[in-house]
Amino acid sequence: MFRKTPSKNITLFTEIRKEFSTLHERGRKRISKILDKYPKQCFSGMVFSLIVSALLTFIILPFEGSQQPEADQLMEEAKVLGSGVVDEVSALFQIGNEAKRIGQLKHKVERIIAKDKIDLQDSIFLENAISELEKYQKLNSKDHED
Repeated sequence: MFRKTPSKNITLFTEIRKEFSTLHERGRKRISKILDKYPKQCFSGMVFSLIVSALLTFIILPFEGSQQPEADQLMEEAKVLGSGVVDEVSALFQIGNEAKRIGQLKHKVERIIAKDKIDLQDSIFLENAISELEKYQKLNSKDHED
């Protein structure tokens, strides 16, 4: 019932070639007729355009007054953008390191709390851990945007 119909390899390029092949052929024939009819004029026009291009490129200096500050301004903006990205990435790494440290502190505090008897070294560690966690809490409350 549903039979697949065979098709040729139709691509965009072949369709464009079919559509515009007549224009391309007419243009190519017209240019070849002009080149056959006026070869010296075409050659001299080509040489003239090369000379004008060389003069504009090497002899007539480009405007340095208006283009140089733009280039400097672009470089400064690129440096600022680069430093901003570096600052953001370093802030992300710092947040990641702080999160790891908080996780380690939490694990150690839970391990100490699970003990039946706490010695002097554990109590000193708990005091230091609590002060460090309070420091993180103060930093987090200052940086909180909500």
